[in-house]
Amino acid sequence: MIKNNKHFIYFLLTTFVLGNFHLFQLMTETYLHTNLLFLAWLFIFFLLTHVIFISLLNVIVPIRILFVLVVTLSLIFNFYLIKFGTVFDTGMWRNIFQTNMNEATDLFGLSSILLMISFILIPMIWMKKFNFFPPQAYQHVLTSRFFFIVASILILLLGSWPQLKSMADFLREHKQVRYLNNPSYGLFNLLKFASEELFINKTFRPGNYFAEIIEGVRAEHKEELIVLVVGETARYDHFGINGYPRDTTPYLSKVKNLISYSNFTACGTSTAISVPCMFSLKNSKEFKVTSSQYEANVLDVMPVEDVNIHWFDNNSDSKHVADRVDYQNFKTPDNNPSCDVECRDVGMIPQIKKVINPKLDNLIILHQMGSHGPAYYKRYPKSFEKFKPACQSENFSQCSQEEIINAYDNSIVYTDYFLGELIKELETLTAAYEVTLLYVSDHGESLGEDGVFLHGLPKAIAPKAQTHVPVFLWAPEGSSDVSYKETLALKDNAYSHSDISDTLLRLTEVQTNAYKGSGSSMIILGD
Repeated sequence: MIKNNKHFIYFLLTTFVLGNFHLFQLMTETYLHTNLLFLAWLFIFFLLTHVIFISLLNVIVPIRILFVLVVTLSLIFNFYLIKFGTVFDTGMWRNIFQTNMNEATDLFGLSSILLMISFILIPMIWMKKFNFFPPQAYQHVLTSRFFFIVASILILLLGSWPQLKSMADFLREHKQVRYLNNPSYGLFNLLKFASEELFINKTFRPGNYFAEIIEGVRAEHKEELIVLVVGETARYDHFGINGYPRDTTPYLSKVKNLISYSNFTACGTSTAISVPCMFSLKNSKEFKVTSSQYEANVLDVMPVEDVNIHWFDNNSDSKHVADRVDYQNFKTPDNNPSCDVECRDVGMIPQIKKVINPKLDNLIILHQMGSHGPAYYKRYPKSFEKFKPACQSENFSQCSQEEIINAYDNSIVYTDYFLGELIKELETLTAAYEVTLLYVSDHGESLGEDGVFLHGLPKAIAPKAQTHVPVFLWAPEGSSDVSYKETLALKDNAYSHSDISDTLLRLTEVQTNAYKGSGSSMIILGD
């Protein structure tokens, strides 16, 4: 059995050894000087799980295709784990399949594309040169893989029994270990993501919601103008207004009646999860991104005869949140008057006055390009390069950490400018409308701390830099329904994206059974 499958065994050993540097490093650092016997068992344990998973795949996928797939993905997973600290969970696969061409160009430079091509060619050339995997009858493949799977399971059961406590302690203390199991973790999540997309119920479900705005309440006030800015990749601790030593927010720091919430946590570490979550009518524990696009969100329950809703997008898209409301794309010069290297967020501002309805409440969402990485230097005009030298490449290996941070901070300076220009525009409307501005970032960003860059890590192990996001509320005196002084007292309470939908409903004064009521309110409304 062993002799007839020697190439398969070489394949298993090679992909396990070459693909799991970080896993081996974690295990060795933990047990090299304390428990060599258990360290040896850990190597055996993860090798056997690798054997079981690849053998199961080989029952479905022909060995030559599987060989190229596993070797290529092992190299890619390892490359991005080393370069950015990226792990390929279902959220990361969702990001990959939802990434548009502009974002992909930023992430995959020419050198990265050439490297990916070499990752594909290496196993193909290797297989041909050494005549790996000559044709075998499927019956033989099935029998041998069944042998490897059963033998591995038996060894795992027999070996794990005396080590149960040590294994439990190790897995509890090092939750990140499963994310480092390469390529099994990434491949498993690719299959999981594919199955979720294929087998989900794709019929839109509006839910049993009612909603209305009481005319008596509306008659006593001017119509509402609620503007929600969905920020991109902004981390709380890089805003000067939040205590960052650098003055990245020269305008916001001077705005009156501006509230900065200090304890706000993102639903996820990627746009694909966080944006649908903040508009969802489900609590964060019940929210599932795979089904969210087929369920009513907070925009869907607002009565169309009373609330005028528009979504302006200068990012990739709305992640299906705005599928049933007016959607305008500002990624093109056809709609955006402010485009140079790319179309700028400020180009959305002039459109606000063109779409507001003086006879209805108005909810306008502006989806920023913000600080989307890794090409931070593209996210702002050259005139906003306040911190120098700034990284001028999407390939972080060409820049120092200081240069990367400088470029990122410059993008925050531009966001401050954008919000400043937006507030100036809204100030001209405070006499005619009850104006409130809410800014919420979708997720944060890692900037090289502990060797991690960008975002998208599983939330269970993500650093605070990726989940602690800035949130601002501007309630201009004499215009907004929000009581500034009472709401200011709430700014240090714990909130999350799950609180946004209720906040939007309260700001528009919608009476509905769609309120989650899951926590304390972010705002206090005045008389």
